[in-house]
Amino acid sequence: MPDDLDGFEASPYSTVPEDVVLTLLDFTSGHPETQCFSAAMSQAIMDCGRVMDLERLDGVTVAFDFDAALSSIDLGYESAHAKGYTKTEEFLCVGKALTVRRCGKLMSHVVFHAPTAGLLIHPEHESHPLAVNIIAHEFAHVTGLKWNDEAMPGLLLAPYQTDWFTASLFDAALIVWDEYLACRLAAGFGDAVRQRKLYAKNYEGDASLAVSRTREPIRSYRLHGDLEKMMAQIRVPLIQPLKLAGYLLGHLDGMEDKQPLDALCLGHIGTPYQSLLPALRAELRNLWDTRDHAAGVERHAGLIKLIIQIYEGIGVYPKKQGNGYYVSIPYSPETLPRLS
Repeated sequence: MPDDLDGFEASPYSTVPEDVVLTLLDFTSGHPETQCFSAAMSQAIMDCGRVMDLERLDGVTVAFDFDAALSSIDLGYESAHAKGYTKTEEFLCVGKALTVRRCGKLMSHVVFHAPTAGLLIHPEHESHPLAVNIIAHEFAHVTGLKWNDEAMPGLLLAPYQTDWFTASLFDAALIVWDEYLACRLAAGFGDAVRQRKLYAKNYEGDASLAVSRTREPIRSYRLHGDLEKMMAQIRVPLIQPLKLAGYLLGHLDGMEDKQPLDALCLGHIGTPYQSLLPALRAELRNLWDTRDHAAGVERHAGLIKLIIQIYEGIGVYPKKQGNGYYVSIPYSPETLPRLS
């Protein structure tokens, strides 16, 4: 992994805390490959700490059973969703930075799936560059946790003092920002061109299908009338392309890559996301430039406005009303219920 530090202003000192422990689960003790991986992963952690701020790193766990590894981590608080991860036909999570509480302080414990992280010691493998980037990406989330906690002191993990939709908007904004900053920090690790193609493909694929994926939940809503149920159902297909755009934009900005977005992502042309991306990029760049400024929840007001525009782009109009939101969904041919 040291070779991937080329182009970075690396410090001679690592920001990794001295008490951080690397835990290998289900590895064969004493096996030469286990020893080799342990040494390489330890070095990778220290190297990332030379170009990223890993002061909040609680520990690193690598396991063949990803679910069991996540379950083994003590969060320091109760949560029904903190250990959840993406597992679909298109995407499978192989690394996750868990936010944990230690002695009243928010820290990050990073968990990796061993078959992917293990490629670190196999530079001849075609997926080695991807594994290197994944490892750096998850450590970049450790830096992001510190930035977010210092910019919004006392707000992360705190119970929401607001309505469900406002909370949902804030969560979405934080997700998009987190992936942007992680990809921007990790952009120089691995194969930059290959990563760009991967991020562009993932984003345009979901952007091209987002609108159609929201039609059936809205049609069903016309019949059952449960607004919260419908809004929960359309949230993922609407927000996922923004999250994936965060990956792509962060990588491009990290590499100072000036490739035109429409040329990279033909599939997003004509979708609500195409016209929104320049404003999204400008807002994410602004958050990056002001990352050291404490601003509370209002820090993400610009992103939240853009997310609301995506809802409006499919015919769902949330309007601020008192302490919450009123949602208007005018009838359209595409969202009329199909009656048998």
